[in-house]
Amino acid sequence: MTKLYFLRDDLNQLAANIREVAERVRAVQQDMAVSVRQSSETWHDNFGYEDGRRQFAMWSKRLSELQEIQSRAEAVEPATNTERVAIGSRVTFEDTETGNRRTIRIGSYMVFTNAPDTISYTAPLARIFLGAAEGDEVAGLINGRKREYVILSVDC
Repeated sequence: MTKLYFLRDDLNQLAANIREVAERVRAVQQDMAVSVRQSSETWHDNFGYEDGRRQFAMWSKRLSELQEIQSRAEAVEPATNTERVAIGSRVTFEDTETGNRRTIRIGSYMVFTNAPDTISYTAPLARIFLGAAEGDEVAGLINGRKREYVILSVDC
């Protein structure tokens, strides 16, 4: 079973999301029970019940998916070494074709922050950079197109 790596804050947020989704599942079950008791129609003609079944299926599936991710999750400390790009590193790079410079942070398997510069380590751009060092030229497919970058700096 492949481990999925999470920075501590993201792992805590994953647990919080699981609790929220589990609560939604319980609430939908309660709503379904109420809709069955309040309707004089049979259960299969009851919109509230039918909608509840769809909601229950959707939220139960999501809960199962999140629990599976949590079962494979492993907490990692953010990178403290600035020699090589790792989870938690902030990377400044330049596109060799356009000369555009950008800085990103390599985040967890699932990133819960709203920071626009943080991407999951599983993203194609992040995978190109992992293990690279300042001054390295790296290349890979981004949106189906070969791109080349120079790593300008690696910070914690």
